Amino acid sequence: LQVDRYVMHSDESCDEETDLFQKSDDRGGGSSGSGRDITKPWDRGLVIRLQCFIVSVIFLVMCAAGLFAAVVVDTYWFYERWLDKQWGFALEEGQSYTAPVWMGEFGYLNHGPFWLMFMRYLSSRDVDFAYWAINGIKYSEGFNGADGVYRPLPGGARWVVELYGILGPDWQTVKKAWMVRDLQALMDSPSRWLPTDIGCVTDFLGHFCDVPFRGPDV
Repeated sequence: LQVDRYVMHSDESCDEETDLFQKSDDRGGGSSGSGRDITKPWDRGLVIRLQCFIVSVIFLVMCAAGLFAAVVVDTYWFYERWLDKQWGFALEEGQSYTAPVWMGEFGYLNHGPFWLMFMRYLSSRDVDFAYWAINGIKYSEGFNGADGVYRPLPGGARWVVELYGILGPDWQTVKKAWMVRDLQALMDSPSRWLPTDIGCVTDFLGHFCDVPFRGPDV
């Protein structure tokens, strides 16, 4: 009899637990095993709105970064601080890291914004320099393309015109008067160079504002 009572009591407990699970499933909208969608409509709307909000925030951040790059990065204010962080800090006097700085072998083709900002920085910091190059011709075996890949010179190695050279192939003709003017002003100490004109507004990679002094191969 004791065993029968225990079995009967266990069956009643199981029936009560089954009823509780069924009630819980009814309140939740159905059991997961029934194949029905138990997600409330307001839950789906909340998820969609949250996703739209996240996408909107990412889009606004990308727009702000693009605006910053277009407006701020191309200014002398940003350029000056970037060069100070790279190596210009060594020019500050009276510091433990103070050191002499020599700007060697720099050259450019256009009298554009990049040239003017760099000249302005060298002038404001009174940096000593060496321009590359003064020669009008060079012996070339190849060149680096716009993609950075080295390519052999078609036709083999030979003497060619130096595009960055101050002088022409005759070693007497000055190719670009604005370049000599700016470099001569930097030679004074303190420098007397002042940015007063922009000869090449449309200055970008691979573009020549002046017709390149190529001439025939020498």
